[in-house]
Amino acid sequence: MKTLILNIQGGVGKNIVATVPVKQYKKENPTTEIIIITPYGFIWDNNPNISEVLHPEKTHSLYQRRVKNKEVIISASDPYQEQEYILKDKHLADIWCEILDVEREEEMPELFFTDKEKEEAERVLKKEGPVFMIQTNGGAEGFQKYPISWARDLPLNTAQEIVDEMNKKGYRTIHLRRKDQPQLENTEYVEVSLRILLYMITLANKTLLIDSVFQHALAAQGKKSVVCWIVNDPKNLGYDIHENIIAPEQEGHRHHLESYLERDDITGAIHQYPYNTTEIFPKEEILKLLDSKASIAR
Repeated sequence: MKTLILNIQGGVGKNIVATVPVKQYKKENPTTEIIIITPYGFIWDNNPNISEVLHPEKTHSLYQRRVKNKEVIISASDPYQEQEYILKDKHLADIWCEILDVEREEEMPELFFTDKEKEEAERVLKKEGPVFMIQTNGGAEGFQKYPISWARDLPLNTAQEIVDEMNKKGYRTIHLRRKDQPQLENTEYVEVSLRILLYMITLANKTLLIDSVFQHALAAQGKKSVVCWIVNDPKNLGYDIHENIIAPEQEGHRHHLESYLERDDITGAIHQYPYNTTEIFPKEEILKLLDSKASIAR
């Protein structure tokens, strides 16, 4: 039997995007078994298109079991390094489908949750009244050089003003963040597994997100959000289902050698900061979009 081994180099959001080419590959090659290599195997729980998930540090027997003298296809190419991604010409999912030589066919990402997982998310949330969820910071723990990446994260002063306005309107606000990230005032922190949280966000009435895992997760579940973008571009990583707000053009942009193939260092090198203000996003526009029916998650 033929086997595809797909090595995913990247974070949780990248794994969610990878469900698109994997679904299409399985559709076009139904008898091929698919093995995923990733540190974030929980994204692939219950996914019917794969046969096995391995952590990169636990692949010692893979060669003997699945590679040696076997009919195997190995894909370890990083789509982030492809020209069409760097030049922001195509969506990550489209580029990945091209690498695997399959058609995208307008497929969206997929996540598969059990009824028990959904029940647990509802139990923890204890939803009473309208809920607003906001994500201000992204990146894996230990990845960013600074607590806040100006290139990706929502400015905290703007985020706090939005939270204050939503609270005045009667929303209960939950701040989606890691424990080591700054907390906004008058918000709640929910301590659950990331997988439970990825479903829990679908229970919110309104969400304001950044270019990170949660916007991929909501798109995978057919839910709308307002998403703010600074350096990255929704043409590469976003979805039309969302209301995407792109930061204004950076005046006096300062390019540096460490981001030689890209405009900026996504981890937010502070010596690259091109603005003369922290007011990057128009608060009133964000609030207007949050008020619209188009931003309703559920």
